[in-house]
Amino acid sequence: APIFQYSYTPAAAINRAYARAVAQPGQPLKLRSDPSQLLSIGLSQNIEGKARRAPNDTSAIDQSRRFRILGIQTSSLQYDFEQAKKPGRTGWRTQTISNQLQSDLVPGFSLSLTHDLWKGTVGTDSAQFDPFLQSVTAGASISGNTVKSIFRLIGLGGAPDSTARDEAPPASYVAGQSRYGRPPSFYGYNQDQTVGMGTNRRFQATFNYSLSRSRRITTLDGTSSTPPRQSLGLSTNFAPTPFWTVSWSTQYNITDRKFESQVVHLERVLHEWRAGFTFSRTPTGNFAFVFSVFLSDLPDIKFDYNQTSFDN
Repeated sequence: APIFQYSYTPAAAINRAYARAVAQPGQPLKLRSDPSQLLSIGLSQNIEGKARRAPNDTSAIDQSRRFRILGIQTSSLQYDFEQAKKPGRTGWRTQTISNQLQSDLVPGFSLSLTHDLWKGTVGTDSAQFDPFLQSVTAGASISGNTVKSIFRLIGLGGAPDSTARDEAPPASYVAGQSRYGRPPSFYGYNQDQTVGMGTNRRFQATFNYSLSRSRRITTLDGTSSTPPRQSLGLSTNFAPTPFWTVSWSTQYNITDRKFESQVVHLERVLHEWRAGFTFSRTPTGNFAFVFSVFLSDLPDIKFDYNQTSFDN
């Protein structure tokens, strides 16, 4: 799906008082605006798939689920025909171009690639067309269902549990068995068990990656460039036992080979009470410990203990 846009702006006179107000110190007054004929071209691509039709489906309309295998969104390129008429200039006005990739096959998957198209300043006749990868950002998320699906593909997960239910308990059940307006899962009960997963939190993890680079610049002292920077982020939460929850987020600097930040949170369900412990560390080296206990029905009644350290 290509996208074309065209705009034309004729030349116009500029009021002298306005030109004097916006002019920078030492610059001559600009009393006329340049004309513009701008053409912009973008591109959107989608590769889609469709699930197999059920063998017993005899309906006239195919209701099979459709999904996106790969989607690519390309940012627009701009060309100015009026700018190309000027001496020492070309019509190109886009310095960088980016591509966004997404897919429904991997939950939360996204990939962004940004390229610097010109070696030099875009729009000048001295600039050379030389695409250079400038930055990469990527992200994905996985859950317990994702892991089970992968295991089933390689024959290790067994048949899916048709009785499993991911939706929340019905309102009638919550109203009939909750205390003080709290759902049963808040106290360690679910709709199928007397005592169960008090945390009721499934495994989930999110990953993100970033890379930034700069083109080599030739100066009088030689060729120089900024070293590339890479980082990897992770955020996850899960329930190792029925009444414990753990969440952890961290940022790892691949370039310097060190962890820049850490946040670990532990929480324990104590029937009518909840206890939490949090450890956090910032990229500057400062860290803090927070311990809290609060009443589930009256969270304003609580006890907090904080210990903070600053690394100078």
